[in-house]
Amino acid sequence: DGKLAFVVEAPRLARHPWLGTFAIDEPRFRIIDGNGDTWNASARSGWVRKDARELRLSEAVAADRVADADGTPLAIRTDRLTALLDSDRMTSDAPVTITQPGLILRGVGLDADLKQDRFSLLADVRARYEKPR
Repeated sequence: DGKLAFVVEAPRLARHPWLGTFAIDEPRFRIIDGNGDTWNASARSGWVRKDARELRLSEAVAADRVADADGTPLAIRTDRLTALLDSDRMTSDAPVTITQPGLILRGVGLDADLKQDRFSLLADVRARYEKPR
């Protein structure tokens, strides 16, 4: 649609000659979601669909939302994460930890609607709340 979806930096990026997909070693992404929030994401490996509407990150995935309009940063840690850029969603079937000031959530599986700022952990959920200082 002509608007920036993401920027990627990596030591190695390889394009598949027939499929047009990209395999990326040690990618560092800057993703802009539908709300205009910036996410910095990194992993040991990555994959981008030919039309750049889907990103898959694997191994030591870190996705950090720079403080949003309310000033609240958010961090996601997992071993597998898929970003669906057209629908402003992030998903995972792996164990996930979500951290923001005063709250740590752990569970298995993630369905995140970035447009609605809604993050759902799907199983074995544990929460830890801490008093603000």
